[in-house]
Amino acid sequence: MAIKLSTGDISALYLGSSAVSSVYLGSASIWSAGGGAQAGSLYSVGSRYGTQQLGTDTDWSSLGGGENWSFAIKSDGALYAWGNNSQGQLGVGVAGDQSFAVQVGSDQWSMVARGGLYHSLGIKSDGTLWAWGDGANGKTGLGGTSDYNSPQQIGSDSWQFVGAGYNSSHGIKSDGTLWAWGYGATGIFGDGSTPASQTTPKQIGSDSWSMVAGGEAHTIAIKSNGTLWATGYNNNGRLGVGDTTNRTTFTQVGTDTDWSYVVCDRDSSYGIKTDGSLWAWGRNDFGQLGLGNTTNQTTPQQVGTDTWLDVSAFNLVAAGVKSDGTLHRWGLDLTSSPVQYGSTATYFDVEVGDSYILGLYE
Repeated sequence: MAIKLSTGDISALYLGSSAVSSVYLGSASIWSAGGGAQAGSLYSVGSRYGTQQLGTDTDWSSLGGGENWSFAIKSDGALYAWGNNSQGQLGVGVAGDQSFAVQVGSDQWSMVARGGLYHSLGIKSDGTLWAWGDGANGKTGLGGTSDYNSPQQIGSDSWQFVGAGYNSSHGIKSDGTLWAWGYGATGIFGDGSTPASQTTPKQIGSDSWSMVAGGEAHTIAIKSNGTLWATGYNNNGRLGVGDTTNRTTFTQVGTDTDWSYVVCDRDSSYGIKTDGSLWAWGRNDFGQLGLGNTTNQTTPQQVGTDTWLDVSAFNLVAAGVKSDGTLHRWGLDLTSSPVQYGSTATYFDVEVGDSYILGLYE
């Protein structure tokens, strides 16, 4: 089923162990592998209530959030948040969980990051970077470790992309340079350093990058030339470099130059190439890679032969949208191969959270 989001009533929504933290909305569709600035309705897929539309609005264009809280951006750039707010990660200026969608200020936003652990990051329409929520280890990049319950600007530069790991953050400025901050002790920064706390953005080399994603202790990123790179912890082969040896500097994954999109789960990774093919690697004991088996993979393996628009993963479950608009899911308590959910064929974005899946639907 799916429950469609409105700005007034989602209080009855229950998708997992916590009603308040039941909705997760992933990253902006402009950064999905499918591209495009589409707008549509929001659905919760495969909850205990099945697939239900959330509210009645039809102008949602992009998604973002963390483990148990959610963001949605409308086509006019307005940002809304709801769910767990234990450390101010909703950015609504007040304490306490929110079971209704609340607008975050009145500014226009271009994207919000996915995957943070109690911290949030976003880029406004003017290219400025903002952070809020849990400041432990400096992961908000604001020069300290304080928590904030409303968005705070990071510097004054212009940014094109931002990604949140569990306890770290990566961003790409408009000039293509890559920056990192937060907890870097696992080698997740990719420059050879292992700081326990980096409280302001630190430049990582001088190459040009297009996208970056973080897991619990690893980072996957794409350079502007389409090559794929990885750093950090490598148990289960989550880096995709053919072994299980940890890295503290970015190491190239294969030699292909046609990568366009990446996401990370805790200890597995997923990527989509420019031809639409979906690839997965790392931990696979629950079939979360979608390969039809439960064997860990140390290099990227193609998931079937179909083409895909988007993929998302969280807590051992993955879901994706194929090029024909159908939604598929796999992993923990599901299957080890993608299985279509429902008969709808107009999805264009999907996000997986803790015990729930959400999709944007035309």
